Amino acid sequence: MATRTANVNGLNLVYEHEGSGPPIVFLHTFTGSASQFETLIPFLTDDYTCIAVELRGHGRSDRSPEGHYITKHMVAEATAFIEQVAGTPAVLLGQSWGANVAFGVAAQRPDLVRAIYSDEAVPANLVLDGSNERALGIMGLVGDAVSEKHREGLSFLQFANRLAAKLPRWAAMDPAGLVGFARLVAGSDPALYAAIRNPDNSWSPEEALAIERAVRCPVHVARGDAQAGSIVTEGHVDDLRNAGLHITSTHFPGAGHMARAYTPAMIEDVRAFLQRAGL
Repeated sequence: MATRTANVNGLNLVYEHEGSGPPIVFLHTFTGSASQFETLIPFLTDDYTCIAVELRGHGRSDRSPEGHYITKHMVAEATAFIEQVAGTPAVLLGQSWGANVAFGVAAQRPDLVRAIYSDEAVPANLVLDGSNERALGIMGLVGDAVSEKHREGLSFLQFANRLAAKLPRWAAMDPAGLVGFARLVAGSDPALYAAIRNPDNSWSPEEALAIERAVRCPVHVARGDAQAGSIVTEGHVDDLRNAGLHITSTHFPGAGHMARAYTPAMIEDVRAFLQRAGL
């Protein structure tokens, strides 16, 4: 993939660009990076232009000098990026928080979004209601490790070991997955983690419902199992359908929530949705 940079509202955003055809803009999870889509993009580039951006404070992109990492800021930034780089209405493929950024863009600028593939997120997931307290606690520990990496100048191996020490259960159950996650978050701005518990970083119940009702493009939600860490339920999908969305969904047994490698079944699910959306 070709690595490029776009100056968006005064910040340099790094993105990966490959392929030809209708554009797909990939939106990473909170504290993630473009690399989380590297097992998916090669299977799409023959038919689509794949654009994987790293939003402010993530990966190789500029940090926000003011520490502005509220979701609403990211929605505005993603909107400007799509206008500037894609230059035409795009499919938005987001994982976790990135999917909520996609929903925000589609609600505010429906003219820019042809369809949304949401990997493990719906607007209701961004409402602080106590249901995501465990995930917030984990991300707090990740933030501690990232801060220590920057402060102490840790190598990647040292950082991965520090993260494993803070998350011993994950390290024992899925060491390869933890190393992959460490790679995603290693370059993130430590200030990101302070925003996680900021109430302004979330939707209010009323905002989440308004976003759901404003989205009119085709939406597909991929979800896993609660026992494996999934945060999206069939009830969430039904709520979106009841809000008037044109929505389909796929359940992947045994899949969790955290950024992961895309399996052949997941890749085929993405391609099938794109074809159903007429792309």
